[in-house]
Amino acid sequence: MCWLNCCFCGSPTEAAACCVESGCLRQMRQGCRMHECDVSDVSAAATEEAVANVIAAAANCSDGSDVVLIRLRLLHGPSETHTGWSRREKDMLLLCLDRSVPRVCPPIDPLQYTQTPPEFLLENGVRVVRLSITPSSRYSSFTTVPHRVEGSCLRPHSTSADITDNNSASAAGAVEDNEDVANTTRLARRRWRKAAWMTARIFNEGGWYHAERRYAKVHNERVGSGRNTVNSENILDAAMRLTEKRLLHVDVFGMEFIGVIVALTSRYAYVAVPFFQDGRSIPHWTLVSRLGIPSLLEEEKKKNSRKRERSDRVVDDSKYFLNEEELVSHDARPLLRLPPDHCVRVVLRAHKVYCKHQRSVIDGQALISVAFEDAAIISCTAVGDKNNFMESLSTYSDVLQIVQASCARFLRGYGKYTEMPADNAGERLFTALTDTVSVHLKKLRGREGQSPVTVSSPQEIPTLVEGTCVEFKAKVERWQDSADDISPGQRRHSTVNLERIRHTVAAMASTMGGVLLVGVTDDGEAIGHARDALKELRLSGFCPAMVKGTVTVTEMRAVSGDRPTTMPKDWWKKANPQKREQQTVEEKTDRVVTVITVKRGPAPFYTTSRCSVPYTRGFASTVPLHVVVCARRIADLLP
Repeated sequence: MCWLNCCFCGSPTEAAACCVESGCLRQMRQGCRMHECDVSDVSAAATEEAVANVIAAAANCSDGSDVVLIRLRLLHGPSETHTGWSRREKDMLLLCLDRSVPRVCPPIDPLQYTQTPPEFLLENGVRVVRLSITPSSRYSSFTTVPHRVEGSCLRPHSTSADITDNNSASAAGAVEDNEDVANTTRLARRRWRKAAWMTARIFNEGGWYHAERRYAKVHNERVGSGRNTVNSENILDAAMRLTEKRLLHVDVFGMEFIGVIVALTSRYAYVAVPFFQDGRSIPHWTLVSRLGIPSLLEEEKKKNSRKRERSDRVVDDSKYFLNEEELVSHDARPLLRLPPDHCVRVVLRAHKVYCKHQRSVIDGQALISVAFEDAAIISCTAVGDKNNFMESLSTYSDVLQIVQASCARFLRGYGKYTEMPADNAGERLFTALTDTVSVHLKKLRGREGQSPVTVSSPQEIPTLVEGTCVEFKAKVERWQDSADDISPGQRRHSTVNLERIRHTVAAMASTMGGVLLVGVTDDGEAIGHARDALKELRLSGFCPAMVKGTVTVTEMRAVSGDRPTTMPKDWWKKANPQKREQQTVEEKTDRVVTVITVKRGPAPFYTTSRCSVPYTRGFASTVPLHVVVCARRIADLLP
């Protein structure tokens, strides 16, 4: 159960109602300062949705407060007693928060809730966590639409992204009588359009557009410049030419389609669209996206956590989903295929799409894998009329046409924004954000340019707790074959590879900075690693290039807190220690803990390479940075 304490009457109101009902929304906007929520099961989808409602309500506050507080109470059974927070309890709650934030639409900038670390308290035997969130109206002038949660998102003409794509002034608010205010609104809308297109240009030129230009230069006898070297007009043609290469297309305005949730795992719900072919009355189903499990499917999620009964299985369970391997490869548990009467119809708006030409051919027709990310649920309803169910869905062909139309909008932006004679400032900013060699942005000074956490000795490690500015990595190894690899070609595995460390470094530089400790378990125990384990770690080549001194690496001896500091009794009586004791001592003294200290960078975001997507630090993990948030940060830098 969640409630909000309104400043008008002081009475609690349910958070979900405040996000849906216009009257409560008006009160929430005018005067809510404290938001509270009771949490019982941190792994339940209903809990994630409830917490997301509270976070959205706090971000929507516009009463002039610089910071809005959220108070979460962890409920427990009557027989349970708690004397404090354990590390595991903190981690589980913070991970629940990281899963809740992506349910909010329009997305919230992580800098709105990472400025102040969460406070873990114990009040009358009840565990309480207190969060501080900066309202969107105080943080950015480009968030003009209230944040909502899945199932109650606004229609496309009212989203922040569509401020860039509508001729009507309604997306920016009511028409202003004051001419100066109207001009300011018009300039801000134009600035947002430009920032949105520049964001798409950064990723698309690092993805399909750049790859297609390289292909054209190799295969064309006559090589032109700029767009003239591109053979295709969209990412689908590029994917067909560049076989087995996964290409990215970004659209800050969003790509909207209608699908159906057909399968679940322990964490994700998978959305599919029908794939019709000539001569077939029953279509194939191709997976096109994954997202957090809606609360409508909470009961189905519980079934997935236990052994499946025969009655829970779909009759045609032997059938497979097209594109299943592409989307489910990173999920630990197998798919639970939902029965037809349990499927959920969803309207999605996505801002990223990955396309890849598949080797498999369906009845002589080549298939292009389409995977949407940064997707938000616009509406979520149970399947009603089974007879007209198919007619309401977007087909695979419809999805391809939506992607083609998005690519066409992006290409039209070159003539609109790059051919303007007075656009030198925009081109300089684009160069500064895409140069991986030279630094163009000024170094941050004062406290803003320093890491919020520093580690100077191994004795300080046990006092640290994982969070936005602290990350532990127990082991690091290069990719290697499994020890029990019997059949050739078995999937390789690694505990933590070096590229994931680079992603964490870039994420910290994009957020608040912090420290990454390699050789430390989640419990804060310094187990260390071999001295040469990180010799191949590259701390350069980030995009954009980082200022010198942003990342520093220090090695410390892996000393545990309980290691004795005095010599053992009668040590001098032993002429020579046994060989095993010598080997144990050498192994302990040869292991080190690597402390990677990262300062916050001046760029709006960082990636590991020109062709990568940005990540950021959430409450306790490294998560992708939403492209709409990237566009807001770029808009703040435009003149």
